[in-house]
Amino acid sequence: MKKSRLDSILNETARRVNPVMEKFLSSYVNKKNQEIVKYQILTGGKRLRPALAAIVCRMLGGKIKDVLYPAAGLEILHNYSLIIDDIIDNSVLRRGKKTVWAKFGKSIAEFTAADYSAAVFQAANLTKEPIKISELFARAIKAITDGEFLDILFERRGREEEPYVIKNRYLKITDKNYLEMVKKKITV
Repeated sequence: MKKSRLDSILNETARRVNPVMEKFLSSYVNKKNQEIVKYQILTGGKRLRPALAAIVCRMLGGKIKDVLYPAAGLEILHNYSLIIDDIIDNSVLRRGKKTVWAKFGKSIAEFTAADYSAAVFQAANLTKEPIKISELFARAIKAITDGEFLDILFERRGREEEPYVIKNRYLKITDKNYLEMVKKKITV
């Protein structure tokens, strides 16, 4: 596929999925906090996951409207994992902008991530197969969590204030261990 065609697909997907994500992230949130909860998705991103969902849907004879809510949920889920990962790794920049925790503080970032988690399931509820989609999203979140556990336990130093990490830290990491961690973290 030519780069210009791929860019066109990514831009069209973003145009359609961004307002849906903003709607889910803002719903039931105090107006003064809506800027905070939308910050992560407004920092950009290619929207590759929703684009892939749209491409597969079209290949199977569906229409973009058939996949819009699950695609939005998938992208929200991905961004949810990025917020958490940035907190864990103390990352201050993502996509050239301050991370949620660096901009608003860790406690606000943690609650922003909770909003993303809820929004994932709001999106699932509006799909044609809400129970199946919710189960897939739940399994993805759990796999990412397992991967993040491993990532933390693979660290060689730090987290001295975390007894579980100190006690269970991997002293030797095999290629198999590492690949398991990566596979789980890239579930979404």
